[in-house]
Amino acid sequence: MMTQTGRDARTLTSYVDILLDYPRWIIERDVDFTDCRYQGRYTASAEVCTTCLFGDACCWLKLARTPASPDDPLPDLMNALRKAATYLQATYSENHERGCSCETCLWLRQARRFLHSQGH
Repeated sequence: MMTQTGRDARTLTSYVDILLDYPRWIIERDVDFTDCRYQGRYTASAEVCTTCLFGDACCWLKLARTPASPDDPLPDLMNALRKAATYLQATYSENHERGCSCETCLWLRQARRFLHSQGH
């Protein structure tokens, strides 16, 4: 996979990384690692990880736990953003109305607008 270079790509990479800060915080807060034998490090080959209630979120965290570096491929970051939006939408939108102005709904609208503007 190609690493994005140039001024515009770095700007996009930085913006996506900033957008990923909120779901990192939310998902790390939501996932209970108390009894996790892998200390929250998703392991695809472990059945306990693939059947865990927090499996999808933990898998996402494994990929996006640390802030992006300028060398991270933009498509990977966009994929992490898309997955975070899907997770938060599925987890938090149940009791929210269309015009809700809570932090999660505001983040979801911002992330969806950005993804749409990038053709995702």
